[in-house]
Amino acid sequence: MVDIAGHSELRQRFTTNLAELLLALGGTIGDFRVRVGMMTPNLILDISERLLCAYGSSKVFKFLHLPVQSGDDEVLKGMRRFYTATQFKEIVEAFRAEFPDLTLATDVIVGYQVKPKKPSRTPYGFWKKLSLT
Repeated sequence: MVDIAGHSELRQRFTTNLAELLLALGGTIGDFRVRVGMMTPNLILDISERLLCAYGSSKVFKFLHLPVQSGDDEVLKGMRRFYTATQFKEIVEAFRAEFPDLTLATDVIVGYQVKPKKPSRTPYGFWKKLSLT
């Protein structure tokens, strides 16, 4: 499995993106379903509107694997993540608004070596606000 949403070598070889590919597959005749694997939040930001449209197809499972890693921006920056906790939250809220029965998987790293000077929120508090289990 390859993270094609963000694999730079693959993105350079193709003139489309994951959202457009899913939209094309959604219009294809046949009895099949597509389950999208993990995508990092920063790579969804530019295609989020089209990705939401693509997920509207009955051929796309309503499943999103979106790693949060941490609910603190300072920790995310220390981890060299190119998104913020707010951006993660906005993506989750947009998908849940459109697809209330969405299955959301995430990844969390606890005990990371970067400790925020002023913790903006506890990881548990951030996850609880988003109803992540």
